[in-house]
Amino acid sequence: MITHIRTTGFKGFGIDEDVPQKVIYNGQNMSGKSTRAAAIALALYGNIPFSTAGKRPGDILDSFGGDSLVVAATVGGTEFARKFSRDTKGTVRQAVQLNGKKASKENFAIYLNKAGAPKIADVAEFMRQSDAKKVDTLFELFPCPELDEIDIEIEDAKADISRINAKIDGAESTVKRLTASKNVIELPAGSISECQSGIKSLDDKIKEIDEQIKAAEIIEAQERAKAEAERIEREKAEQARAEAAKLAEAEKQAAIEAERERARLESEKQIDIEPMKTEEDWIKAGINEMPSSPEMVENDKLISGMEKQMSGFNSGNLQSPEPFQSILQSDVQESIQRIIHAMTETGCTTCAALIVAKQELKKYGGNQ
Repeated sequence: MITHIRTTGFKGFGIDEDVPQKVIYNGQNMSGKSTRAAAIALALYGNIPFSTAGKRPGDILDSFGGDSLVVAATVGGTEFARKFSRDTKGTVRQAVQLNGKKASKENFAIYLNKAGAPKIADVAEFMRQSDAKKVDTLFELFPCPELDEIDIEIEDAKADISRINAKIDGAESTVKRLTASKNVIELPAGSISECQSGIKSLDDKIKEIDEQIKAAEIIEAQERAKAEAERIEREKAEQARAEAAKLAEAEKQAAIEAERERARLESEKQIDIEPMKTEEDWIKAGINEMPSSPEMVENDKLISGMEKQMSGFNSGNLQSPEPFQSILQSDVQESIQRIIHAMTETGCTTCAALIVAKQELKKYGGNQ
């Protein structure tokens, strides 16, 4: 139900008033009677059905306003408003609002339908219509749910009739096609028994061909299996050869490493001379004073080793020609001289090792 109308700049009127449930507007010409009805229609429909003005926003603004106008109607507690305005380029635009907030035209229509979708009719226009048109107008203003159901049933019946007609057309088309096919069929010559005999002969040939195909498939499967078995055997043989080659290479590397280890051990063979660590060891060696530093111990090891080697020559265990012995003796003297010189330079002038070195030098005819 419409309860309020509001206009701004519509036909020069500014209206803002409630609308009672039953109201009759009475007044002189140009007092705004039709203006209220037109404003309600424009607010709800976006145009005025009983007006000669066009339906485009520009036509409406030119006919009922200046640069802008607003019309609004409250229906079921919701205000439905339309605003028409012209921009600086002269383009007229229409905006819709719900309760003063901008909305889309789709939501505007949805809310209007929920509010009851009120209808507006012009009595003068209604009287000029034909009887059939008047009936349609009355049903639009006062819809009948029973008639709506009848209309739905009528539409459903029309749809059923359309589907049945389509099936009939399809059946007729099928009959025509089968009839045409029947007319062009040529029956084979001979009796039915002869035809049956020919069919049986063909069936026998088909069975024979099927058996040949199955036999060929079996042979082909056997050949594929044989080829696959041969491939697997080749791969196994190749894998065995590869493993044998790897094993041979590993054995070869192991032999090389063993030979290298043997050569290393041979090269590291030497006389293991344990250093004299206690005073008793030194006394056994004929030295009355025990050295006091690790360097002396190492020197003694060198001298002791030289003594053992030289004693081997002197005892006859190692036989060498005289010239070689002379050269060896000269080398020993030079070596002992260098040891004595090194010990003297390092400040080791009173240690037992120096004394032993000097004694050994005298054995080989050397001077201190």
